[in-house]
Amino acid sequence: MADLNELILIDGSSFLYRAYFAVKKQFSTKSGIPTGATFIITRMLKNLRNEFAHDKFVLVFDAKGGSFRNQIYADYKATRPPMPEELKVQLQYVNDIVKAMGFPVISVPNVEADDVLGSYTKAALALGMQVIICTGDKDLAQLVEPNVIIYDTMRNAKYDAAKVKEKYGVLPEHIIDLLALKGDSSDNIPGMKGVGDKTACALINGLGGVYYIKDHVDQIASLDFRGSSKFAERFLEQWPQIELSYRLATIKCDVPLPVSIADLPYPQENHDELIKLFEKLEFFRFVAEQKTKMEAEKGIVVGSSTAKVNADPIASQKAIAAEIAAHAASGQAAAADKEAGDSEDEATAESESTASDEAQSEGQDILSPRNRRRPVPSLAERLAAHEAAVAAGTISAEDAENLNIAPTSQLTDIGHYRQYFKLVTTSTELGRMIRALKQAGTFALYIEASSTHASDCTIIGVACCCGEEQAFYVPLKHNYLGAPDQLPQSQLLLALGPLLKDPELCKIAYNVKLTRLYLSFLGIEAEGFLPDITVMAHLLDSSRPLDVETMATNYLRYMPLNENNIVPDRMESNAHIDVQLFSYYACERAHIAYRLQPVCYEQVAALSNGFELLDHEMQVLDVLYLMEKCGALVDGKLLKKLSSDLKNDVGVLQDEIYDAAGKKFNIASPRQLSQVLFEQLQLPYPRKAPKIDKFGKRSYSTADDILSELSEEHEIVRHVQRYRMLTKLISTYTDKLPQLISKRTGRVHTCFNLAGTVTGRLSSSEPNLQNIPARTVEGRKIRCAFIAPAGYKIVSADYSQIELRLIAHFSQDANLITAFNNHQDIHRVTASEVLGKPLEEVTDAERSHAKATNFGLMYGMGAFGLARQTNMTSAEAKSYIERYFTKYPAIKSLMDKIVDEAVEKGYVTTLLGNRVVINGINNTGLGRRMAERAAINAPMQGSAADIIKKAMVEVMAYIQTLPADSVHMTLQVHDELVFEVKEEVLEEFCAQVKTIMEQVVTLSVPLEVGIGVGKSWADAH
Repeated sequence: MADLNELILIDGSSFLYRAYFAVKKQFSTKSGIPTGATFIITRMLKNLRNEFAHDKFVLVFDAKGGSFRNQIYADYKATRPPMPEELKVQLQYVNDIVKAMGFPVISVPNVEADDVLGSYTKAALALGMQVIICTGDKDLAQLVEPNVIIYDTMRNAKYDAAKVKEKYGVLPEHIIDLLALKGDSSDNIPGMKGVGDKTACALINGLGGVYYIKDHVDQIASLDFRGSSKFAERFLEQWPQIELSYRLATIKCDVPLPVSIADLPYPQENHDELIKLFEKLEFFRFVAEQKTKMEAEKGIVVGSSTAKVNADPIASQKAIAAEIAAHAASGQAAAADKEAGDSEDEATAESESTASDEAQSEGQDILSPRNRRRPVPSLAERLAAHEAAVAAGTISAEDAENLNIAPTSQLTDIGHYRQYFKLVTTSTELGRMIRALKQAGTFALYIEASSTHASDCTIIGVACCCGEEQAFYVPLKHNYLGAPDQLPQSQLLLALGPLLKDPELCKIAYNVKLTRLYLSFLGIEAEGFLPDITVMAHLLDSSRPLDVETMATNYLRYMPLNENNIVPDRMESNAHIDVQLFSYYACERAHIAYRLQPVCYEQVAALSNGFELLDHEMQVLDVLYLMEKCGALVDGKLLKKLSSDLKNDVGVLQDEIYDAAGKKFNIASPRQLSQVLFEQLQLPYPRKAPKIDKFGKRSYSTADDILSELSEEHEIVRHVQRYRMLTKLISTYTDKLPQLISKRTGRVHTCFNLAGTVTGRLSSSEPNLQNIPARTVEGRKIRCAFIAPAGYKIVSADYSQIELRLIAHFSQDANLITAFNNHQDIHRVTASEVLGKPLEEVTDAERSHAKATNFGLMYGMGAFGLARQTNMTSAEAKSYIERYFTKYPAIKSLMDKIVDEAVEKGYVTTLLGNRVVINGINNTGLGRRMAERAAINAPMQGSAADIIKKAMVEVMAYIQTLPADSVHMTLQVHDELVFEVKEEVLEEFCAQVKTIMEQVVTLSVPLEVGIGVGKSWADAH
């Protein structure tokens, strides 16, 4: 049992019907045997077999006869039409193929497939396994939990709890409630008359499950949906029907299993039988694949068998399409029929476009914590569907919405360009590439590396594109059995280096900064880069994703390969991927960059201030490049000691929590923690009503905001809050930072993201320095680990209250401007104005209330939020905000003006003219309110970003006038810049940097910068 990892459950009935209806034309063999559904279901099963090669399967079909549901409701499934004749005649072939493929098939008399699937799920969880349910049936979403996901193979979509909520509007534990309220026409579950998705979701998310709603019908009127005031009476009238629907929709998980999980066999294919079946059904590509696979297992093919099965994996899509076209020809051999070849793309599109269109927009795979990816053997199938869907000229509605393009947009893909992608493995081929790049004068560069940590990574290969019909891939470190000879890295750098250093030759890259860093750590300071593609796309619309797939589809109407198409499951490095195969992917990346750059540049140029904005951002990018290359000096030993101390503190806290609870439990488990807090200790739940899970039990949230409201109720809450804070610091910083210290430089090279936020604020990753607590003892200790080298001091330059100063500038409020110009305590002044009392009589508590209001209003905080932060009542907070706006009417006018601008234009602008797109501003209800808050905050955050970035450029220009290595700009966190400064220039630098930063822009109020100096970041801050 120790070897069991995952159980793959296949909803055979769902597969069968979806395969049949996926094909618009019903194909057949030359003798007239219908084969469309058989072909599609075979393809899906082969894909699953390849993807989960080492796992156990159960393929479940509905048995003949009814179930207990028919006994309690005679009309259950009564409206379903009979099985189409074209599908009925294919059942025997499907059964024969499934049997020959070795899949265990389960049907239990008088039990529906859903109940069998539910019972196997429960049994697998009891064994500690992960469960993947392959289905498109929404009923089965109720089974989703931390170790169970739904895998919709037709859409290549995986659904964990969050994805279920996104798709259906409720969490998995409320799918039964959803069906009980809205019904299910496919199963003829009646539900409640007049209730659809919107009303059902409003009820469930507002109150809980149907049984909780029944006990609290008096609360329905308070919900925000049409007809809520009179809904309670209707609900009670229809309760018998709702309760019946709940029982019908509930999947049983206690059906005796005809075959235990331990006794399930691993699929073993009968090659001879499959070849006979495929030949009879004229699945010619499957015949070839099966013969090759059989030979490989006999040892005829050795080495990297998966790569050799598909030596030209993209070309194999033609054969797949031809098979489908052959069925459509109905009696003529596709291989000999030119018309079949002409219609192959269309035929393939009809059969697989549903799956392939949406597959390309998938990001990280959620199948398991191992981040499962599809293996190489299924690549030909994926690319076949991919190219066929593209050739059909459409993209799915879901992808179109995600990519902000029309569903009917004509797409192109790799099939149009693959013939121009060249693999470079010899000196002669390298010479041809170098000559082509020189002649072109402009080329795009794509570097594949083992990681984004440029200082310590391995370069796996380099792709270059110098024209619409010319791209090259130079593999360097592909390492697998049977890999071809590859050029030494030194030979490539010797040939390519002079071109990279030549400022007259123009270079293109998605991520110019990272590309330059890779090259710099190889000893090449590249010059001549054109504006960064992601930076330009961010300037055009900061709300859109910046991945290659989205940008290519958006700007070029081109659907690129996704890395998940080519990276096998459990593969640690792209260096293990077949060289020829990976060359397609890498060349395509360079090719897309080559085409994207001028398109984005033209659109930026069309902006009224596009050139100025782009020039400024590229200057910032140069600064970030120098900062990342330099890195920060971190004391790893100090962090390890701190980690040990924090772990000891966590141990003490853990014992205190156990003592307060009177028992041991998993503190990190929300369910166990909620049971202790709200059931055992009976702490008051600070929300209207807890949710009800699928077992009818109350499900209390233990989110941080809930615990904050309970912190005064019991000491255990404060212990849990601190426990969470310390464990997060350990995992994120004290344990991780030492691992990020470069072996080459001995420093930490964090990544600063110029295009990582909607407002333009810089962000950082690996590590994320923005979240190190600034005011806690532990946060200060972590900052102590950021130290100065010998002979240097750490200098911190931090803007004071920059966003409040921007509010004063934008609003032109006389009171605020006067306070800032007189260098007064702005929060004490605010309290004095709002409360109408002398400045000297304002208490610290009153100042704290004013501070919460000053900062909170920028984030759209209302009376409820202010009350939570200040311990006011909601009425007191509402009154305070009203008095605030009476004293500062210009601020209220500014907020209204910003919202009006967002509604009119769809975006707001920052101090230097950057656009921040506000999605959802024309929605209604909660979505509109959230968009308004985002709109009010965006000009302040975005303008603060403008100022700090402009300051970085000007300070770096000053640094470069000083003797070499006198000053290093190392960190940027929020409104703060951190430097390493040689002691001999310390005094001059501190004075100069303060002046530069305070004078970088002119506002109606002065900018103020605080300067701190010390041996560590903590000392200086």
